[in-house]
Amino acid sequence: MGKADKNQAKLQFGRRKSSGPASDGAEPGLTGGSGMSSGEEQDLRKILVVIQHSLTQIDGKIDSFFYRMDRMTEH
Repeated sequence: MGKADKNQAKLQFGRRKSSGPASDGAEPGLTGGSGMSSGEEQDLRKILVVIQHSLTQIDGKIDSFFYRMDRMTEH
């Protein structure tokens, strides 16, 4: 994954989906109409943050692996 791809992925992760203007900063598009309590929604958000962090770490490890492989093949 190149640097541009990584930046694009960060932009994708950072985007929030919303079905309309929300004055309280909430994201009505995420669980709208599912009958989910706000506590359950907060739990889901925490899980998503952990997953995002893990994916970012994995992406960094993959980048460093390919960087090392490129360095080895240069010599």
